[in-house]
Amino acid sequence: MSKTTTILLFSLLIILSCESQKKEKIIIFQKQEVIEEDNYKNLSYKELEILAIKGDSIVQNLIGDKFYYGIDTLIDYKKAVEWYEKSANKGYIDAQNALAFCYLKGRGINQDLRKAFQLYSENAEKGDSKAKFNLSSFYKFGIIVEQNQEKAITLLKESAKKGFPEAQNDLAIHYFDGIGVEKDYEMAFQLFKSAQENELLEAYSPLAWCYLNGLGVKKDENKAIKIYEAAIEKGCNISQYNLGLMYLKGIQVDKDIAKAKSLIKKAMDQGNEKAIQLWNENF
Repeated sequence: MSKTTTILLFSLLIILSCESQKKEKIIIFQKQEVIEEDNYKNLSYKELEILAIKGDSIVQNLIGDKFYYGIDTLIDYKKAVEWYEKSANKGYIDAQNALAFCYLKGRGINQDLRKAFQLYSENAEKGDSKAKFNLSSFYKFGIIVEQNQEKAITLLKESAKKGFPEAQNDLAIHYFDGIGVEKDYEMAFQLFKSAQENELLEAYSPLAWCYLNGLGVKKDENKAIKIYEAAIEKGCNISQYNLGLMYLKGIQVDKDIAKAKSLIKKAMDQGNEKAIQLWNENF
């Protein structure tokens, strides 16, 4: 297989690994940190509400999460925003980021991209890694600000340096493809590896691809397969599709139609559109 073909196939798998995120115009991280909130996990809603009414900003944010994600209750974005606002007004950064996301998407509140940008900017100034990652997307895509790849990459680097996995993965793609930075497979590999070690599923497939092709690391097909299988065990339909595609086409592995069918079927059953298309074209 030629180097050019390898890179083109990698680009295909990268696109697929980010497919679920790119349904949104901006890739934004919304899931909240829960370390501080673990102290409250055994409390009933009524007990949490009492603490929240007394002004506990962590609990206020936790209740906001419950309404936003439908945890132990029905999803109610408006109520989520009400609790996020209470917590955010007390300076709790996770709540401010959550509120920014609600403004960004117009969930529970009128969409206000400028307000979202303002909140992310303020938290980025405070050094918050999630806010820096989210803010980078505004500059990357030129949303309400002039497009500025250099600024976007600077924010990604700062966020990645603090160990934020989404930033590590996004920055790795920049280094792999040479977008806004000099192409550097070794740096891309290290960033993919860090993101994968931080349990970011999107990083598993590109990391495996690096091992398959010896890009930034010594070629190790067995290691690559193990990484794919680990992602599949976590329910990653993207890895199911990617590995299934490899077995179907004989990409860096021996063709195995039975394995291909099994993996593609699993991805298809989870609604993976590419898997559905591939199944219809081949089986």
